[in-house]
Amino acid sequence: MRRWCVKPSNQLPASLTKHGKFVCYKLKPVKGKKDAKVPYNPRTGKLASHTDPASWSDYATCAAAVKTKKYDGINLVCEPRFTCVDLDKCVVDGEPNAAATELVAGFPPSYWELSPSGTGLRGIFETSGIKAIKNGWMEAYSEKHFMSVTGNAITSKPIAKAPATTFDVMRKSEVERATPDAQDKLSALLRGEDAGIGDDSAADASLCSQLARKGLSREQVELVWQNARPRKKLERDDYRRSVLDFAFKDIKTAQKAYDGDGSDWKDSFPAVSEFDGDEFPERYIVQDIIGYQQVTAISGAPESKKTMGVLALAAGVADGKKVYDHFPVREKVDGFLYCIPEMSRAGFVRFARYFGLNKTKGWFRHRSPKDGYTIPLDDPRLQQAVKGRVLVLDTLLYFFAGEDSYKATDWLAFSSECRRLIDEFGCAAIILLIHPTKSGASDPELEFLKLISQSIALAGLIDAAFVFHRSDDYRVLVKCLKGREWEKRPKPFVLSSHDEKGESYISKGRFPCTGKPGTVEAKDYTKGKTGRKADPAKIEWIPIAMDYEKQRMSYEKISEKLNEQGFKTSKPGVYKALMAIKVKGQVTNDKEK
Repeated sequence: MRRWCVKPSNQLPASLTKHGKFVCYKLKPVKGKKDAKVPYNPRTGKLASHTDPASWSDYATCAAAVKTKKYDGINLVCEPRFTCVDLDKCVVDGEPNAAATELVAGFPPSYWELSPSGTGLRGIFETSGIKAIKNGWMEAYSEKHFMSVTGNAITSKPIAKAPATTFDVMRKSEVERATPDAQDKLSALLRGEDAGIGDDSAADASLCSQLARKGLSREQVELVWQNARPRKKLERDDYRRSVLDFAFKDIKTAQKAYDGDGSDWKDSFPAVSEFDGDEFPERYIVQDIIGYQQVTAISGAPESKKTMGVLALAAGVADGKKVYDHFPVREKVDGFLYCIPEMSRAGFVRFARYFGLNKTKGWFRHRSPKDGYTIPLDDPRLQQAVKGRVLVLDTLLYFFAGEDSYKATDWLAFSSECRRLIDEFGCAAIILLIHPTKSGASDPELEFLKLISQSIALAGLIDAAFVFHRSDDYRVLVKCLKGREWEKRPKPFVLSSHDEKGESYISKGRFPCTGKPGTVEAKDYTKGKTGRKADPAKIEWIPIAMDYEKQRMSYEKISEKLNEQGFKTSKPGVYKALMAIKVKGQVTNDKEK
């Protein structure tokens, strides 16, 4: 285990050592990762917590404890007065790279120090309202977090006040984005000026970033840069590489060239044996339905109640109860983001209210046409919003930017952005709702399999897939078509929108599983082509129902009478069957005329 032997230093700001709250930490090896800093209360020797003020101490007590070599370093308790900025792996040979330099330049002059490893930067500010930001190599916290302090200052300035808006740059996928005066700024940089940035390294990074976003290649950007801003520092290969890496880090077409001799190949191909059996446990948000940090697709014909199915699922996760009255909720999430460009806000909110999602405060959020018909998956607002939440895209093709949904290469960008939302931005899970084409509506199962068979990128993205088969009455058969845990795929089950009396479950906030997995036969619900209604004339109870109708019985009463005779019917089923007979008779009469 590496021991950094951090020595407490009087370079820390006086206001921090006087008013800050601290704990000590011990380094603990973690296989395949950097050492963990386990927090301790130096007064009791027991574990400390960032949510337990009783376990905190003052700086002097922590400094004295570290001097005894019982502990490896000191952690600061993040709070609004001492908001911590943590920039990871941005220092090479003691000098911050271009990206970090540009970011630091955007903050008021304040205290900055090197991290314990010497490869990162830590800054401290007084602010409020940011709580937590985690975006790749950039993090900031004003509560519920510890940050190690070393006193290895690179700027010995007092702690500055910073408006919460100062931290907005850390929420974006690019440190610098185009502004109304971007062209003037670019022109000034091309003339060799610093465009008001005030730092040559930050100006270099800004110039190269803007040129990269305009579509220039890495070689073209480097050539323009050297001609526009010639100076001694550009002769350093490591500096030019650092600036160009930063400029192209968010450019999808850019490929970072490997410049080593290949001897470090093991770093690019980790051995599975390095990870213990508990490092990647099987995790579900909803048992057998929604896996943690997985992509789940739901397909089905029109009116197969897919949207209702997802709303009922969200309500179950919100309550922590069984989803569909059957599947247990295994893991809590911070909320749901439901993007539905094809439905009005009024219509969607009414549906959400059925399941009580209007009472979850900010936990369940949506985006309707009123907010913009769609939102790109690389939009910074979406990237920040998905952390810890389940993202629902209803329907898939609204968010697909390719020209041909059956062309494999057109799905590469979409699949990449979905995985990025999970891997980089902490999305808890993604649910894709897929509506079949008009020609494929009669068999949504075949249509879905055709779609993923034509696109390897989409097939590889989807971890699990379900198809909703619309039945002739109030029931929906749900089949699992694909799953990572193939030996544990759930068997077909049935959801019901109405009870046997024809009363709506959904209007009461339920969409129960009335046919449990393993108790239903799929063929009983998918006779013939899926979505094609059976001929009412072939249903044996139709003549009886027609006689009852002539006696002016209500559809509910007819259903009750039929059920007493051993037929399994419902009020909606009776109504639909009798109406179909009437329509068929009218069509026949029209033809005869």
